[in-house]
Amino acid sequence: MVFLSELQTLSIHVCSLGLGFAWTDEFYVTFWKGIGRFLPAATNVTSLVLSSDRLSSGPPCEAWDAMSLPSLTSLTLEFFVFSDREAFGGVNTGLQGFLQRHLQAGSRLREVVLHRCCSTYGSDLVWAMVYDRITDLVSTSFHSALKSFEHTPSSWILQGENYVLGEHLGINLHDHAHQQELQAVLDLEAYNRLQAILGTSNDA
Repeated sequence: MVFLSELQTLSIHVCSLGLGFAWTDEFYVTFWKGIGRFLPAATNVTSLVLSSDRLSSGPPCEAWDAMSLPSLTSLTLEFFVFSDREAFGGVNTGLQGFLQRHLQAGSRLREVVLHRCCSTYGSDLVWAMVYDRITDLVSTSFHSALKSFEHTPSSWILQGENYVLGEHLGINLHDHAHQQELQAVLDLEAYNRLQAILGTSNDA
């Protein structure tokens, strides 16, 4: 595990083998859960890239909670679905908690890219809240290093495609579609607020 602490760049991509072969959903869950056990040891990485060739569960909340990467300047995540739950006492866990810790004053995280990442409908990870929390951190901290936050494709936000049903059974699909439409508007408004703040701070 010592070699992980010496890495400055870490990029992990999981993909099918081709020729009509595709990994099962269980494989992706098991793979990223296993990787999640090692990620906290990569304490000196400046660039972290984790990606999948299809929408799948990424490293579990416990992995994000255990990670402290003080040198991290760039984070890229692709094709992950998050099912974060808020911990007792309102402390954010998982991806949102990780971002909050690494965007505090004095942090070095300059760039965040979430490409085709979504959250499970009904989980505690609501994108409008994520965007607004980051906006608060950037606007109130004179020492925030964040220069770019990209959640792409942005059309997903407006179309509500940054949420998936997951395993919620018995849900009224009509009500879900209506709620998703309303949430998409809130998400896009919050995303635009964040981009405006970043634009202002970059011009300063």
